[in-house]
Amino acid sequence: GFNEIVIWGLYTANHWPLDLKAAVPAERGRMVERLLASAHEHGIRVLSGLGTYSWGFTDMIKANPKLNGGNPNAMCPSEPAAHAWMERVLDFVFTRFRIDGVSLQSADQGRCPCARCAKRGDAEYHAQLLARTADTIHARWPGKIVGMSNWGIGFGNPRDQATFAKLSRS
Repeated sequence: GFNEIVIWGLYTANHWPLDLKAAVPAERGRMVERLLASAHEHGIRVLSGLGTYSWGFTDMIKANPKLNGGNPNAMCPSEPAAHAWMERVLDFVFTRFRIDGVSLQSADQGRCPCARCAKRGDAEYHAQLLARTADTIHARWPGKIVGMSNWGIGFGNPRDQATFAKLSRS
């Protein structure tokens, strides 16, 4: 009865190297391609779990200090270079394997605490990251599935309802 699955680790175990292609050695690539072929043969869509501005970006942050707004695990989304890195990762993710989409997660490694980012509450901060990433995906790869996980983001505050409603449009 399954028709869709989210798998983390298709590309990298826990961090992106600066040379994104190096994240997938040949043998790993062959295993992932076999997994995808088998899933598709059985009518199962495969989504890759994907950290959004966090989870796996520590090498980028170390190599580009302006990406570090105070959390060594999360890029500062107020820096244009952070979105450029996110776009490079998306380009690689959607061109390396025939995945059907992604499940985005922005909150499990925390957030950027810099003065520019601190102006936004947690829900608004993470919703903006997720929406910007989802909008990029929809523009570049129409028809791909975009989901999100709220790992680290609470949905219980009634004041955040409009923020999540806006996010759902992306």
